[in-house]
Amino acid sequence: MSVLLYLFVCAAGGAQMLRLPLFLAAAAIYLYLPGVCLSHWIGPKQKELQPLLSIVYGSALLAASHCVVVRFQMQELLFLIPLVPIVLFGRSAFQRFKQPKEQLLYRAVEGLCSQTAFAWSILLFLYTICFSARNPHPTAAGSVVLNQDMLWNVGNAAALGNAFPAQDIRFSGVRLSYHYLTELLASALSLLSGAECYDVYVFFFGPLFLAAELTALKAMASSYYAKNIRNGWQWLTFLLVGFSCASLWKPLSNGESLFGNTMLRHLVTNINAQATALVFLCGFLCAFIHMSRRHFAVEWNWYALALLSFFLLSVG
Repeated sequence: MSVLLYLFVCAAGGAQMLRLPLFLAAAAIYLYLPGVCLSHWIGPKQKELQPLLSIVYGSALLAASHCVVVRFQMQELLFLIPLVPIVLFGRSAFQRFKQPKEQLLYRAVEGLCSQTAFAWSILLFLYTICFSARNPHPTAAGSVVLNQDMLWNVGNAAALGNAFPAQDIRFSGVRLSYHYLTELLASALSLLSGAECYDVYVFFFGPLFLAAELTALKAMASSYYAKNIRNGWQWLTFLLVGFSCASLWKPLSNGESLFGNTMLRHLVTNINAQATALVFLCGFLCAFIHMSRRHFAVEWNWYALALLSFFLLSVG
């Protein structure tokens, strides 16, 4: 139901729906799959961290590639550079995913019926009614008051597609120095899919960063609780999303809690990159937890993961 509501709101809000599958394909091919290959090559070889590592490495590669190609005004190369890890390490990286078709089908159905999918559907519902439905295209809505932070983010994403470093759209001749990793990724995926930055930021990005949030929280809980608490990620997600906003009856109206806490709104809408920051914060914390348990006598790739995650957290 959440997916159907999301698709309806996107279509009614004026989004280019034909670009949605292209956007999802671009995110998979140019962000996640290169990240899978890099995580297999670089490591660390920690099974429960692999999905999170794929997101961290894939985001870093796509963002860096976008900065380089825009800097030299060679945007066409963005279609090639992120594919290099797939060409170099794809065969060995995907070898471990070879399974009988029946087992793959079973795992797909199991995933759709899992608690993770249920949590994602709830967050997608909140994202749809709290953000996408409130910021339709003016041409589709006729008259609407748009979120100012959202408009600034969309403008920054568009600016990052034209030049790097980008100019702050609020001031003439002033370089953008605010955190902009989310806008950078939105700009890159907009270029790769052909979707407008507005559609990417307001409509298409939500399902992806919500899935990334849950992936990061699962990895964080797995690292912190180890095997001591079996359902650690469910409790961690519930506490973060539920009690960090103090009450859940207000989100349906304005995304804030009874006490004015905006955490839930920011985690669900990513309007100020809190969801993006959460992913890389979990990446850093997971690395730190594993390193500290080994008294920091670890291989170089643990330090690389910690430093990269912290850098992306700072930029994000």
